Amino acid sequence: MVNQLKHRLDLVFETDDSRRGYFSYLAMYFVAFWGEPIYFTYLLVYFRQIGYSTVTIGYLYSIGPGIALLAQPFWGWLSDRSRVKNHVLYIILAGTGITMLLMGFTQSLPIVFTIFISHAFFRSSQHPVEDSLALDFLSRHRLRYGPVRAVGTLGYMFVVLLLGWAVKWEIRIIFPLYLVFSIMSILAVRRTPPVQGAMKARQKFEFKKIKNGKLLLGYVLFSFLVSFPYGFYSTFFPLYLTSDLGGSASVLGVLMFSMAALEVIFMLGGEKLVNRFGLNSLLVYAGIVSLVRWVLTYLVMDPTTQIFVQMLHGISYMVVHFCLINYIHQCVPPEVRTTGQTLYALVYSGLARILPSLIGGYLSALYGIRFLFLVAIIMLVVSLVLLAFLIQYSKRKGTEDALHCI
Repeated sequence: MVNQLKHRLDLVFETDDSRRGYFSYLAMYFVAFWGEPIYFTYLLVYFRQIGYSTVTIGYLYSIGPGIALLAQPFWGWLSDRSRVKNHVLYIILAGTGITMLLMGFTQSLPIVFTIFISHAFFRSSQHPVEDSLALDFLSRHRLRYGPVRAVGTLGYMFVVLLLGWAVKWEIRIIFPLYLVFSIMSILAVRRTPPVQGAMKARQKFEFKKIKNGKLLLGYVLFSFLVSFPYGFYSTFFPLYLTSDLGGSASVLGVLMFSMAALEVIFMLGGEKLVNRFGLNSLLVYAGIVSLVRWVLTYLVMDPTTQIFVQMLHGISYMVVHFCLINYIHQCVPPEVRTTGQTLYALVYSGLARILPSLIGGYLSALYGIRFLFLVAIIMLVVSLVLLAFLIQYSKRKGTEDALHCI
């Protein structure tokens, strides 16, 4: 039995270093998303409990991505020029943990506002830098990204259950827990193989070096339109479920856990699906499923049934980003890949968070949170029309599968 397992590992991994590196990235991704349910769910609930209005919360969650517009290019630039990219990730993780802890010491809006900005400066580039490190290592050793990213989702599912129990005891426990999670991430990153920055000191990011650059921009715009409704969701849905629909914190925890379940299944076979069906086919599928999701989110008024509706997240929204992250890694020259990933993150987690948070805060105050999901339906229809044009453009350019850029 042991010999058979060793033989299978030898077939997958070229060297002992590649095997150790692969498992170190599995460990890194397992803890990488532990802070997500705190930032996107329980921090919202906390803000509402201490008396912040939906407009104030929307404004806070729009300022964070606004800072990301400046922070993400900076962190990408710094990573590509650093001697070891991993060291930049240490700084980012330390900054996120410390600022989140400080946020729990005050309820003063001006102070919270200042700390929130500082937290966003660090947090905005954590996952793009992690993805850049992992994709660099995995591509060099001809290993798949999907299973590694799936472990990240499994880690998220684990911590959702943990937090669901913890916040029943005291909601403010999220602040020290976030710091603990950041420390654990730093320890995990320390085990990963060092990745050197490849950009020379005076070298610039040049768009013309990207093959099929116009097509890539089109796909990024499509991703923005798909991500825009998720900006409504991440900022306002926890409030909608618990306040408007009468759902409990336990239902919210089960919903977050269930959302991630289907995501794991897709991630495990993501590369195989892309190779078999092509990027365009998967994006069409993801767009249609996303449209169905928002239609049902608008129509369903039972909090328990919303659990099943939001499970579509893992096989719609995440499909788009899995495809785009891999596509960018192939299209962008190696020396600026981290910059490429952070610029993409600037769109889907920057602009696509600022505008929904700002617009959603005012629209929800006027018409209620449910109205936002009607807007989401319109956004998805527009995105599918754009995708139809992109598919025709890719066919004219002879890149129908849009897989191989270099």
